[in-house]
Amino acid sequence: MKHEICQLDSAAKTQPNGKEIEYNDIFKQREDIRSVLTKGNAGIGKTVIVHKCILDWAEDKANHDIKLMLLLPFRELSLLTGEYSFHTLLIELYPELAELKDPKIYNSNKTVFILDGLDESRFKLDFSKKLVADMNQHTTVDVLITSLIKGKLMDSALLWITSRPAAVTRALYKHIDQVTEVRGFNDTQKEKYFHRRISKPDLANNIISHIKSSRVLYIMCHIPLFCWIAATVFLNMLSRGDYKDIPKTLTSMYCHFLLIQADRTHQKNHGAYEMSRQKLLECNREVILKVAQLAFKQLLKARLIFSEEDLKECGIDANDSLVSGMCTEILKVEPTCYVNTFHEKTYCFVHLSIQEFLAAFYAFHCYISNNLNPIMTFLAQGTKAVPEHLGLDDLLKIAVNKALDSKNGHFDLFVRFLHGMSLETNQRILGGLLPNVESDSETMRKIIGNLKKMQRKNISAERCMNLFHCLSEMNDCSVREEVQGFLNSEKGSVKVLSLAHCSALAYMLQFSDEVQEEFDLRKYNTSDEGRKRLVPAVKSCSKALLVGCKLSENSCDIVASALQSENSALRELDLSDNDLQDSGVKILCAGLKSTNCKLEKLRLSCCGITRAGCEALASALRSKPSYLTELDLSRNYPGVEGKAKLSKIQKKQQCTISFDDEAEYWLKSGLREYACEITLNPNTAHRKLSWKNQKVNVHESDQEHPDCPERFKHCQQFLCSEGLTGKAYWEIDWNGRASIGVAYKSISRDRLDKSRLGCNNKSWSLECYLSEYLAKHNNETEHIPAPRSHSGRLGVFLDWQGGTLSFYSVSSGTLSHLHTFHGRFGEPLYPGFEVSKSVTICQHKKPTKRKANDL
Repeated sequence: MKHEICQLDSAAKTQPNGKEIEYNDIFKQREDIRSVLTKGNAGIGKTVIVHKCILDWAEDKANHDIKLMLLLPFRELSLLTGEYSFHTLLIELYPELAELKDPKIYNSNKTVFILDGLDESRFKLDFSKKLVADMNQHTTVDVLITSLIKGKLMDSALLWITSRPAAVTRALYKHIDQVTEVRGFNDTQKEKYFHRRISKPDLANNIISHIKSSRVLYIMCHIPLFCWIAATVFLNMLSRGDYKDIPKTLTSMYCHFLLIQADRTHQKNHGAYEMSRQKLLECNREVILKVAQLAFKQLLKARLIFSEEDLKECGIDANDSLVSGMCTEILKVEPTCYVNTFHEKTYCFVHLSIQEFLAAFYAFHCYISNNLNPIMTFLAQGTKAVPEHLGLDDLLKIAVNKALDSKNGHFDLFVRFLHGMSLETNQRILGGLLPNVESDSETMRKIIGNLKKMQRKNISAERCMNLFHCLSEMNDCSVREEVQGFLNSEKGSVKVLSLAHCSALAYMLQFSDEVQEEFDLRKYNTSDEGRKRLVPAVKSCSKALLVGCKLSENSCDIVASALQSENSALRELDLSDNDLQDSGVKILCAGLKSTNCKLEKLRLSCCGITRAGCEALASALRSKPSYLTELDLSRNYPGVEGKAKLSKIQKKQQCTISFDDEAEYWLKSGLREYACEITLNPNTAHRKLSWKNQKVNVHESDQEHPDCPERFKHCQQFLCSEGLTGKAYWEIDWNGRASIGVAYKSISRDRLDKSRLGCNNKSWSLECYLSEYLAKHNNETEHIPAPRSHSGRLGVFLDWQGGTLSFYSVSSGTLSHLHTFHGRFGEPLYPGFEVSKSVTICQHKKPTKRKANDL
């Protein structure tokens, strides 16, 4: 999931290619539509549309065939505790319905239920729970609503759900017939808004021109409410002739907005006489800090809606604060619809970004005031203690790590605002709220340096982009300029790109006005992690070559997103020689199923794909008319069943699917290209083991082996003589329980817990049983069911430099992938075995490559 500002980035790059629907016509597209989901970012206008639709129906202007339209806000449903029948739940919300004695009337008349604001729900929709079908059966509210959505309850009623995108789960999508989206302002509508709001054309044009000069501001204007904020700030400043400090960043914009609210409060309470900026803020300091504390506390809890009790915890008297005027355009009271039993008012910030800005201001204020206690929960880093003398760079580094740990970008905008607060110019705008200005060039260099060299692995693309945005909030353009220089240079590919460069380059390529003809990930001189950060650039190219770049499942998700994006330009995609396996292919299939996908060529050679992955591909290609004309699945393990599934697709659609000529050839020319000879090291073998012709047996009594410090004393196991540091493949026949793996030479020989394969940080193993396998490393175990084509032969493939160790079940010329360990190996690895009956090391010669005309 993405933070909504990241989603706005994508929205700004694409234009809708779906059909526009009038809000009164969402159930009129097809007769079979029962449930509609309307998505849209915070402040985009979802609830306004819902209310307008209800008003038009009530005034008999639209939807004349609908007899009953009931609004069920998730916000209010979340406040109901105890058990209800569906009928008593409706009465709780609409007391007038108590006059209906027979609940069957809902089914006999055309009824629409509107579930507004799924993102505001405090309960989860669990479709695996036992649901109800009887309107008179009492249960909890979450079960009733889930039953309604699934169609178990009131299956003849129409259903309209609204939500922010981040709250929509895959499980919910399964029960939705049509998805619509409120997209906010397009570029033309943005300009119309400012011309309507600002009466002077020249002034409006100046404001539009300035906003266009800042990509981040222009993207945010996709949200109507942000246009209002921008217009408020620019009108106030430009009408006073204040051109010097015109905001170019989000932080600066929101600082000025807060200042304007303070000024308006002053004029409302004290008349129109002027007061200095500092005095204005000082007069409202207490209220602003309390509201900022509320914003911070609720952001930590990921809550957008709060109660009067929440306000009181921060010392806010709702009536006094709201009446004073300071909060009227920052906080708003959420009306409690139609509920006579509710006395509790609920509140929210007028937009999520205002909550995040105030939360960042509160955290910064606590730091600069040397009062860290209120934010210690946020600063906590597991068992790691907060530095005794916390510097500003330390604070921001902790905040960045918190944001990177968030899967849905919960703290992304908060962290951007927090970095913006570090600028002296923004601190001076809020001078009346801060005890002093904290800014020195050395600290700024440290902060910028930390953002540039953030070395954490497996950071999602959106989080990487956010690091780039944090630099922009600090007015640091060095990375962008360096990347632009790289793009302009004819010898750009020679330059080594840092992780920060890769994030910036991906952003610039992704949102370029031009579609790249070819994007070849291998031509960029960077690390493996750097290449992963570049993957989002596939969204702006027609041909993407991502061959052999050690891509992960997260990379598959990014590529799938590119295939799903509106007006997707991707026509050719090569993911060969990446260990995607079936799990990665299944993620990719989400993109292939999309009606936006226009992919023509897909190469997945040597990606570890088995029957399950081939079945997922067949299902995806069968789900819609496909543009695909070429699919390369060579050097994989489709098996007979997987190949048959895809062959049916090949016959029905004009698509050429490439397999190997025969599975045996792949076994001989694929992994076995890396076949190596391994031999038992007799000095390591436990005393109960004996060996002959590469076969090792177990005896009840000790055998006559000489004393040797390398010998395992407690475990019936041995290591081989060869230390491996490249790519290597070997096969083992096992009988009885066996543990097959690799170990460093430094593995203990005399301590049971430290010497057994897989039970320490110096070894990796697959424990083999007839019904299952156990993958073990450092005492962590993963259970793996045995494949249907189970055998007593195991194939092991080591890519030492790539950091992977893969195990395969070998049966009748077919490899079935069992498990892959991922990590970084620090020493040569020695094949090792623990034996209960016997194991045999199989010997293979490297295959002779066929001539080109034989392939």
